[in-house]
Amino acid sequence: MAHGGDLRHRRFALIKFKSYLYFEEKDFMDKAEKSLKQTRHSEVSSNFGLCFKYPPKDLACRPMSDMGWGAVVEHTLADVLYHVETQVDGRRSPPWEP
Repeated sequence: MAHGGDLRHRRFALIKFKSYLYFEEKDFMDKAEKSLKQTRHSEVSSNFGLCFKYPPKDLACRPMSDMGWGAVVEHTLADVLYHVETQVDGRRSPPWEP
């Protein structure tokens, strides 16, 4: 070892982000993906959409398309709670609103 230090991270890039230093390790996903080989009787499928082809049996699930509507409901409820709980100058809403 040169200079008595641990040099095993020398092959990784040193990154400074928000006053923190860390080593960045590359995962080379493109090379790993190219090295995949199909075996006999192998199959890949995805479970997207409203009707699941292979729904999980041990838990309830909903399609990703429902997430948008859930976010709208959650944000609306958060806004309502904010206006109900906020009291400024004896009013129940922020002063910049009529």
